[in-house]
Amino acid sequence: LDVADGVYLTERERGKIRQTGRHLAGARPPEDETVVVEHGLSYAIQLGSGPATGLYFDQRANRKIIAGLAAGKSLLNTFAYTCSFSLAAASQGASTLSVDLSKASLQTARADFELNGIPADNHRFIADDVMDVMPRLDRRNERFAVVVLDPPTFARHGKKTWSTERDYARLAGLGAKLVEPGGWLVAFANTHRMTEGEWKAEVLRGISGAGTFRVAQKMGQDLDFRYRPGDPTSHYLKGLLLERLD
Repeated sequence: LDVADGVYLTERERGKIRQTGRHLAGARPPEDETVVVEHGLSYAIQLGSGPATGLYFDQRANRKIIAGLAAGKSLLNTFAYTCSFSLAAASQGASTLSVDLSKASLQTARADFELNGIPADNHRFIADDVMDVMPRLDRRNERFAVVVLDPPTFARHGKKTWSTERDYARLAGLGAKLVEPGGWLVAFANTHRMTEGEWKAEVLRGISGAGTFRVAQKMGQDLDFRYRPGDPTSHYLKGLLLERLD
């Protein structure tokens, strides 16, 4: 290999991980931490840990868009994982609030902020259920210039479950309430179980009572994550950029 330190393979079988981080070639073993640079920012990732390496590369272009929208303003990042949207926005002077159930993921995010020399003063991290946190923020009348919704397709927490098909309308409504006038709601869905039209209808249904919004732009996976005609599983990342008008 002339250009790669290592090549890794993660296999899936009917949606489940069958083998994690198999090292195919190259000198770098899979347990090594790797720092990647995207749009001038450094992210620490674990290539040997399966699909959840710490950074989803299909959102690369969307991170740049969101950073521009939030520059010098405020951002709420829900289902934040390792907070890559927050880091991108913070690099442009935004204050951020990141919410995720996983304390470990948020700890990784703090390390990435430190790696990039960004002080944590204007950045909050909350390890809690997004669907519980957002109503609390609304009751405190907190509002944000940009609100990002990027949930998993399905998740379980104790006796609670999250499902995109069942719960997205409610999530969109909660998020829309937290967008300040003139601000932006950025909604994503990582699923092939719903068509783009079906998912969009759920988003619009959810925000219908939470203000006046217009769809400014469709978003999706970056260009090198290509769609295969006739294969709905390849068009898995759906996104909408909605501007609040009132």
